[in-house]
Amino acid sequence: MALTDIMVKRISSRAKRFEVTDRKGLSLRINPSGKKVWVYRYLFDGIPRRMAPGTYPAMTLAEAREKHSTAMQNAAGGVDPGRKQMEAKTKRKASPTFTDIL
Repeated sequence: MALTDIMVKRISSRAKRFEVTDRKGLSLRINPSGKKVWVYRYLFDGIPRRMAPGTYPAMTLAEAREKHSTAMQNAAGGVDPGRKQMEAKTKRKASPTFTDIL
């Protein structure tokens, strides 16, 4: 059964971490602290992988579904979405070097 915005808002935490699935590998992980993290599974080169694109409510259900579909298209096209996300994060966090300034 696919998730709705109301269902996501009403999910409360438990003593142990658990996941509520949406569809096609997208799920919402709820930690005991109450933090809700979007997670999806995908296959790349026959290896199962997981990726967490963001947290709820910073990323809505519609945004998570869109990121999930984009990642699945990238994986089908031969691009690892997890590696792509890590490269984007390191580019944002990297401070400029001396040669970059010149």
